[in-house]
Amino acid sequence: MFRFFPPTFLIIIIVIVIIVITIITIGLFWNWINRNPEITGGFQGLPFAMPKINGKQLVASIQEFNSSIPWRSLTASMMLLDSHDTARFRTVVLGDIAAHKTAMTMMLSYPGVPSIFAGD
Repeated sequence: MFRFFPPTFLIIIIVIVIIVITIITIGLFWNWINRNPEITGGFQGLPFAMPKINGKQLVASIQEFNSSIPWRSLTASMMLLDSHDTARFRTVVLGDIAAHKTAMTMMLSYPGVPSIFAGD
């Protein structure tokens, strides 16, 4: 029978915390750039809205997030703008090519593993 050892349990808790913090940070960016909330709803279709923030607040939240997890975990995280579970990003920004390029630039320059879904 499998037994949980304290280090294993601690690792599981750390991974869960990292996932939750990642979702919150990505949600803040998503709402910062989202121009089509009628179609996309809240971040990931959640029934509540994330707060609207400006660029300085976005940078501050990203810096705070980056300082809260180990560098190796941050650089191993998958980064994507959309997937089969979300609205297409071009729809979210109402076809705004500049906004799409801004988001792609952030995704490709942010620490982690950039992932481009279905040719975005």
